[in-house]
Amino acid sequence: GEEPRVGHALLGMGLCAQQSGDRSRAVQLFEEAAQRGGALLWVKAAALNNAGMALLEEGRYAEAEAPLLEGLRANEESDDGRGDRRGIAHSHASLGELCYRLARFEEAQQWLEHTQAEAREIEDGRCEQQAVAMLVRVLVLQNQTREAEQLSANLALMPGAEDPELAALCRLARLEAACAGEAPPQGDLLPSAQVGASGEGPDLPSAGALNAQVEALCVALECALRHRDGA
Repeated sequence: GEEPRVGHALLGMGLCAQQSGDRSRAVQLFEEAAQRGGALLWVKAAALNNAGMALLEEGRYAEAEAPLLEGLRANEESDDGRGDRRGIAHSHASLGELCYRLARFEEAQQWLEHTQAEAREIEDGRCEQQAVAMLVRVLVLQNQTREAEQLSANLALMPGAEDPELAALCRLARLEAACAGEAPPQGDLLPSAQVGASGEGPDLPSAGALNAQVEALCVALECALRHRDGA
């Protein structure tokens, strides 16, 4: 009928609103898409996961958890109950990031380890790389420095991320792991003072890439001060 097609259209409109930076409008469209997706469980799952991530990006962490969990359930019920493995991996990644932001680090580690294993099995390199980068950050915050450094070394061997946001996240994770160790980080991990791309329109960096760059600058400064005081 018409409902699944309406849900699909609303999902697309929500993605456009999210890309333009209007996250509040995006959340509304995603929620409506989830309600009107009908039999298309993948539409419901994608809409709910995107709604949760938009809420997370706005700092509305407590509100983000319910749609992310509901989106995971929809992914698990997809394909006649066999589950959408790619969707499940992405839901696990989103929940891992949410738990990281909520300082629920043990839960974050569990979600991200599930993501890493699932993404590797289905050969979703981008999802695996994102999970590994977030997992490095979680391990650092749990004082599991050696494990973080080992995982960071694996991250350095992965193919270079073409997505600027993912590339910034990976460099931030490797920088945090290096700063948690004894030696100062290598120069190639240190962020430049110029954040993101120059220019206008599509050349401007995304909010996620900007946030990762700013966090990297803060981590680098903290690390430099620590090594200076210890010298």
